[in-house]
Amino acid sequence: MYEFYRHLMRWSEVWPLLIPLTVLIFFKLTDKQLRIVALYILIAFFLNLLSSIISNYTGYMPNYLKSNNSLYNTNSILKTVLLGSYIAGLSQ
Repeated sequence: MYEFYRHLMRWSEVWPLLIPLTVLIFFKLTDKQLRIVALYILIAFFLNLLSSIISNYTGYMPNYLKSNNSLYNTNSILKTVLLGSYIAGLSQ
């Protein structure tokens, strides 16, 4: 059981995004503004997946892929831009 929790924690940046992705797959978006949020969730899932792969398998990566800082920075910038544009587009 300890190994399961350890493995789960290694991928803790990826699996929480599966919850909103599941909702997006099974329920149709009614608001066009929510497409921005859906786009961010999809991009964040893949960026976090790549970051976790690099982090968990650093020993197998070439030298230029041993750091995942650029992926985290890209995720932060996209989060600010996309979610900021969603908030700005909300009607007051």
